[in-house]
Amino acid sequence: MSAVPAPHPRAGERVPEFLLPPVDGVPSTFYERFCGRPAVLLLGADAQSLAPFASLGARAGVMGLVPGHGGKAIEASIPVMGDDGRIARALGESYPARGALAWILDGTLRLVARLPDADADTVAAWLDTLPQGEDSPAVVEATAPVLMLPDVVSPDLCEALIRCHESAHFDSGMVRMVDGKPALVPDYGAKRRLDHRLVDEALTDRLTEVLSRRVLPGIATAFNYRVTRFEPFKVVCYESSTGGYFRRHRDNVTPDARHRRFALSINLNDGYQGGNLVFPEFGRQGYRPPRGGAIVFSGGLLHEATDVTGGRRYVLLSFLWGEDV
Repeated sequence: MSAVPAPHPRAGERVPEFLLPPVDGVPSTFYERFCGRPAVLLLGADAQSLAPFASLGARAGVMGLVPGHGGKAIEASIPVMGDDGRIARALGESYPARGALAWILDGTLRLVARLPDADADTVAAWLDTLPQGEDSPAVVEATAPVLMLPDVVSPDLCEALIRCHESAHFDSGMVRMVDGKPALVPDYGAKRRLDHRLVDEALTDRLTEVLSRRVLPGIATAFNYRVTRFEPFKVVCYESSTGGYFRRHRDNVTPDARHRRFALSINLNDGYQGGNLVFPEFGRQGYRPPRGGAIVFSGGLLHEATDVTGGRRYVLLSFLWGEDV
């Protein structure tokens, strides 16, 4: 299956990167300057229309854009630069004839809210709903080389995928040699799982768009790799009644799987016990995306899905690769 290009950002998706005017001759980018705390990106009719938002600088990063010479700093009470239209087009916006349009961004510069005809009080109220950066963030001393992405799949889509699995599923298997030929057969020493091959075209189309908009850009940034292909989706379930698990393995060692550059796993529910992903080559820590969250990792990493000891764990799975295969 093929990925499709991601268009303009929607709620929950990161804004595109762009250059800012140099400060003391030193260039920087929007992400370098503003990532790490909530931010407000303002598109104004002119610099004067952005002046009422200066008071927000104490609680968030504030950046203004106005029509004009691209990349040129404009003197104002907040940082403002001219845009020849390219940034606005990347955002899917146009400049207002008067006043300002505001994009409210979280600390990772994902879009939280879009406010046309914005005023400072309304923007401040939105900022009050966002978590601020931690004063003493945790120090990570060791981690597996994985990518964790929150809020990839919406709750309603999670529920729809779980219903598909409940309507039809089969005992998952492992590739084993049978009569001299590779075959997929159950092997409870290695895996205990129930699988559903997703054939619903409408759900597949929704997931393809989600993958293109919310997962592939993260892979490109984190791993410098452009994914263009992926395997058909599977919805799988690990049940505590059978001790659902998948023992240590790699995803790309058999001849039919050597194209797999990355594995994608999206948790569709919470409320279960056990069922963590562990990468033993990099420690004993368990990795567990929240409901709707994804984890992406190299197909060559040794990993396991630990026993589900209570409830059921539903997961959406696929494998990804690009034009180098």
